[in-house]
Amino acid sequence: MFLKFFPFYFLFFSPALSLARYQVCSITINSSDEIETFKEFLPAKDFEFVELLPSQVNPQQNHQSHWFDRACEKDYRCDILVISGHFGGTFFGESSYSLPTELMEEKACKQNCSGILNGLKEIFLFGCNTLASKTRDHRTNREYLQVLLDDGMARGVAERVVAARYSPLETAFYKRMNFIFSGSETIYGFNELSPLGAHIRAPLRRYFNSINARFGSYTEYLNSGAYKRSRNEELFQQSIHSLNQARIEPENSELDFFRNKCLLYDESVSFSSRIQALEDIFVSKKSGSAFFAVDDFLSANELNIKEGLGRRAFRSIRENSSFAEEFLSYEKHLDYLPYIRMIYYSLLDRFQWANPFDLTILRRQTLLDMIKNPDQESYTSILLLLRQNQISPGELYVSKRDLPESYTDSIWSLLIFEKLRVMAPEWQEEILQHCQGQWKDNKGMCYQALNTLAHIWPKKELALSIERLLSEEDDEGFLYYALRALGQTGSEDYRIHRRIADFLYFDDPELRQEAVQVLGFLKTPYRDIQADLAYLLTRADELLSEEILWSLNQIDVTSEEAQSLLLGYLSKPDKKPEFFVSVFRVFENSSSFSETTIYFFYQILENRENTRLLFPVLETIAKNDNIKHIGIHYRFLLFQQEESLAIKIKALESLSHLTWLHPEIQIPFLNYFQDENEEVRQRAFQILRNVNNLSTPMLSKMRTLATTHKELESLL
Repeated sequence: MFLKFFPFYFLFFSPALSLARYQVCSITINSSDEIETFKEFLPAKDFEFVELLPSQVNPQQNHQSHWFDRACEKDYRCDILVISGHFGGTFFGESSYSLPTELMEEKACKQNCSGILNGLKEIFLFGCNTLASKTRDHRTNREYLQVLLDDGMARGVAERVVAARYSPLETAFYKRMNFIFSGSETIYGFNELSPLGAHIRAPLRRYFNSINARFGSYTEYLNSGAYKRSRNEELFQQSIHSLNQARIEPENSELDFFRNKCLLYDESVSFSSRIQALEDIFVSKKSGSAFFAVDDFLSANELNIKEGLGRRAFRSIRENSSFAEEFLSYEKHLDYLPYIRMIYYSLLDRFQWANPFDLTILRRQTLLDMIKNPDQESYTSILLLLRQNQISPGELYVSKRDLPESYTDSIWSLLIFEKLRVMAPEWQEEILQHCQGQWKDNKGMCYQALNTLAHIWPKKELALSIERLLSEEDDEGFLYYALRALGQTGSEDYRIHRRIADFLYFDDPELRQEAVQVLGFLKTPYRDIQADLAYLLTRADELLSEEILWSLNQIDVTSEEAQSLLLGYLSKPDKKPEFFVSVFRVFENSSSFSETTIYFFYQILENRENTRLLFPVLETIAKNDNIKHIGIHYRFLLFQQEESLAIKIKALESLSHLTWLHPEIQIPFLNYFQDENEEVRQRAFQILRNVNNLSTPMLSKMRTLATTHKELESLL
C-alpha cells in the first residue's frame, strides 16, 4: 500500500518540488544597511540572496566595469534588485567599485544582461538623484557641481552629471532608468538627496512591518502582484525624503529615442542605418538628450561623415536650419561647465553651425577659464579632453596677460603646461627658476619644471643655463630631466652636445639611454660624437642598441669613424634583422661617405656572393641620391651578365627607388631590354620610369628602341 501511494507522498513532501524561491540580487557599492534590512525581513525559505559585487577587488583587473560584465554572463534571474551607493550618473562608494549608468545602458541596448536588468518585480535604487527629473531642487547647479567635486569625482565626469541633471543635455535619470530596466515592473529611487544607509534602516523596517500586517508576509505581497501598484502606499507612508516611484511604462516616443541612441553605438548595423538614427534624433527634437552619444558617434566616424558613405546624409543634417537652431539654444545653459562647453564647441565645428574664427576664440577662452586656477580638478579635466581628442596638444597659446602673475608657482600649472604643450615663452625663465638657488628644498618642483620645459620646446637661450645645471649636481633624477630638457632646445652649441655625449659613458643605464635619445633629438652634426654613438653601439645590449640605432637614424652620419664602426657592426651575423635594416637606413640618410664606405659598396657589388648584404646595399644606393659615384653605378651593369636569374631580378627590384642614374651608364643600361626574360625587362622599365635625369642621348636611344619596346614610349 505504501509503495502504491509513494509518488503522491513524494509530490507533496519533497523539498525539491516545492515552489522556487524569489531571487534578491544586490549591488552593495557603499552602505550594506539596506540589504541587511531586506535579509532581516525576507525569510531564507522564500528568498535567495545573491550579491553581484565580487567579495574583494582584484588588482589585476579593471574592477570598475569588468565585474558587471562577468555578473551579466552568469545565469541570474533576479526578481528584486537592491543597489546601494552614492550616485552621480555613476554608482560609487567605499567599496572602490563603481557602476556607470552608461554601462547599464550599453547592456540594455545589447540586451545581454536580461537576468539582472529585465523581468524584475521591484528595483530599489538607494542613491541620490537615481530617479531625478530635470526639475530644480533646493541646490543651484554650481552647488551640486561642488558636492560632486567634494566627493572626489573628476571635474569632467562631475560636469557631465550636472549637465544631465539640470541642463537640456543628456536624458533625465528617471527616463534612463526606465529604459535600462525595461521589461520590469516598478523602480523606487530618489528625486534629490537620499537618506544615508544608517538612516534608512528604521523606515525600511517600518515598511516591511506594514507589508506583513497587510499581506501576511512579503512573500504574499509579491505572490499577489501588489508590487504592480502605481503607488506603494506602505512605502510612502514612511516619509522617506525625496522618495520616488516609477512604473516602467515608457512612452513610444521615448522607446524610439533610446532605440536610435542605441543604434549610434551599434557597429553591427549598416552605417546608413546609424546616420538615419542620428537624423531621427534631431527630427524628434531630442539632440540635447543624446548630446554625448552624438559626440561619441561623430568622433568615432570622422572619415565616414567627411568623405565616406555618410557624407551626403550628414550634409543633409548639417544644412537643416531647425536642427542648428535647436542645438545653438543649448549654449546658454553651459556657462558654469567649461569641460562640457569644449565638447559643445567641437560639435558646432563638426556641424559647421558656427563661424570657425569665433569658435577658436571661444575655445581658447574656455580653456583659459579651465586652467586659470590650477588644481587637480582642472588638470584631470584637461587630461580627459585630450584623451577624447576634444583638444589637441599645442592648440593653446598664452601670454602673461592671460593668466595670474604667479601662475607657474604651482605644480598643477606645470603639469597643465606640459600636457597642453603650451610654449609659454614669457614664462620659461620662471619655470627654470625652480631648479636654481635653493631648488634642493623642492626636488619634485625642479624635476617637473625640467620635464615641462622638455614638452614645451624651450628656447635655445635656455640651453646654456640648463647645461650649467648639469655640472652643479650629481643627483641622477635631476640629471635625467635636465638632459631631457636640453634635447628639446634645438641647441647647436658644440660644448652642449659634448657635455651630453659625456653621459654615454655613465654607469647609470637610464642616463646613458637618455643621452642617446637627446643626441638624436638634436641631430648632432659633430663627427666625434657620431663616432661615440657608433662605438657604444658595438658594445651595447639589445635595448640600448635599439635606442642608439633610432638616434643614428635621426642624424646625418658623415663621420668616417662612425661609418667604419657601422660597417663592422653589419658584418656580425648574430644581429637581429631589424637592427640590420636600421644600420642600412643610417646610410640611406647620410649626405656624404668615406672612402672606406664606398669601397665596401664596391666590394659587395663586385663579388655579389654575400646576398645578405648585396640587396640592402643596392636598396641603400637607390634611396640615397648623394651616392653618385660612377664606379658604383657602373657595377649596376654587371648584373646583365649575372647567371642567376633570381639574383638579377632581385637586384633590379632593389634598385626600384633609384631616381638618379649616372649619365655615362644610361645607354648601356638599355641592354637590359635585350634580356630574354620578360620580368627582367619589366624591372628595368620600372627603374627608368623613376629616374629623373635621363640625358638627351639616352632619350634619343629610347626613341629608337620604342619601335620594338612599346612601353618605352610612355617615358618619352
